[in-house]
Amino acid sequence: MKKMFKKVILVILMFVLFVCSTACIVTPDIKNTQKTNITNVDEEYISAMLNYIQDKYSVTVNIIESIFPDDGINTALNENVLVVQDDNGIIANVKARLSSPYDFYDDYIESCIAFDIQNQLNISISTQEANTKVYVTVNEANIEPLDSSANNISSLTFVSTVEGYPTDKTVEELYSIYTQIQEKGYSNVFFIVGFTDGSAEFEKAVNNYMIYGKSDWRDYSGEIYAELYVAENGLTYDGFRNSITEKNI
Repeated sequence: MKKMFKKVILVILMFVLFVCSTACIVTPDIKNTQKTNITNVDEEYISAMLNYIQDKYSVTVNIIESIFPDDGINTALNENVLVVQDDNGIIANVKARLSSPYDFYDDYIESCIAFDIQNQLNISISTQEANTKVYVTVNEANIEPLDSSANNISSLTFVSTVEGYPTDKTVEELYSIYTQIQEKGYSNVFFIVGFTDGSAEFEKAVNNYMIYGKSDWRDYSGEIYAELYVAENGLTYDGFRNSITEKNI
């Protein structure tokens, strides 16, 4: 029952992240409502997505990848996605629904705020190889990019993959991160950690959880040894430690 509850929490969280990231939709001057069948080889369309985010925020970004339903990817969301990275290393997603392929929207502001919060915290894991990242949803669509105060954050999600089985030292470091985040006063905090074999698929999920995040670490192709899902505030160390579930339990 406890494991089922955690899965339900994660499904709800991912839905909230998706809905909030699509809250602000901007339509550029370029529009072609007749053109709905876009493929990844359409350089004109990719350029339009790229120009949209660069013009909107006056930033320079590089393309990491494009994800279109015609590629057999991301079909459940029925969206075209362009994954970009700015000069500070901030990763963001430019999206458009298939029904309105030139009505672009993005999660760049949320990504900037999360990046700022991450720089305020010590979220590194020194005892084992790990990837860590913070994600947020915001209360207002037009919030300033670096306004990371707690009253402007509707939820904060910490995502990490740790290579290997959980050790006491690593759990202590994770709990330290958990308490740091709690001290910031964010009201809805989600802690998602997978102890894995270090497969590249897990790293990809951490780097862009908005696109590649799944409701269960076991849904990835790599090996999962244990997992930690925490959605409660104010846990003691023992309560935090007891939230770790080993594989097949």
